[in-house]
Amino acid sequence: MGRDQLEKLMSARSNKTFSLQEKVMEKAKLESIGVSETEMENLHDLFVEQHTSYFTEFAVDGIEPDAIIFDNEYYAHKAIWYTKPKGLEDQANIKYKAGSKIILSVDKEIDIHVDIFQHQTIQIENNGPLMIWIGSKDNAYRQLDDIYTQAGIKKEKQHHLKFCPNIAKLEKDLSIAREKEEKEKAALAPAVPTPAVPATASKPTTTAKPAVAAKPGTTPAAAKTPTKAPAAITTAIPKVFPATSNEPASTG
Repeated sequence: MGRDQLEKLMSARSNKTFSLQEKVMEKAKLESIGVSETEMENLHDLFVEQHTSYFTEFAVDGIEPDAIIFDNEYYAHKAIWYTKPKGLEDQANIKYKAGSKIILSVDKEIDIHVDIFQHQTIQIENNGPLMIWIGSKDNAYRQLDDIYTQAGIKKEKQHHLKFCPNIAKLEKDLSIAREKEEKEKAALAPAVPTPAVPATASKPTTTAKPAVAAKPGTTPAAAKTPTKAPAAITTAIPKVFPATSNEPASTG
């Protein structure tokens, strides 16, 4: 589901024109790409619906964040990348490294599960710099849970921090991964041999016999011409009559 389509569905929901069929379609699509039910609800928060453009606005060198934690009360949004985009350190300063701790008081500290950067130029609604988290989705959730714990807030009862995955980017990445997997499978599949076509036996070529050289002193015989059968004799043989004579016949 592309961002335009998702925004259309969200708009339909907020305008109460979301049909049952559209709800089922939206839920099925989001579940198929690993979006949890809580994240689906977060995506339908009115503030989130009105600020989905942040996925594009917070991009680093054209790479959009994988998720954003929208803060609809204090506006302390966090942009999250699961893999650090190239050029980030030219635009943001590292504040805390994953594995370190922040001492809050004598008896309070918070573990850092992600690299936390502060953007140099992007400011958000609270006039503070955009905070950037770099780490896996699981570690981002762990960091969020620790924030709730140290603030004494039960995450089930808080309503202002909304973890929202970037649906358009997630679908694109999954599509690329599936395409790559299919190509790898095709490359590893054994080649199917093409059946050999039996060769057609060709008739031997007739070679003309060489002419026999004539013996010295002889003339080569002319080629024989077939003799036609004699024509049938159609002229009738005339009858022979005794010769007539004017001389008197001799008497004996």
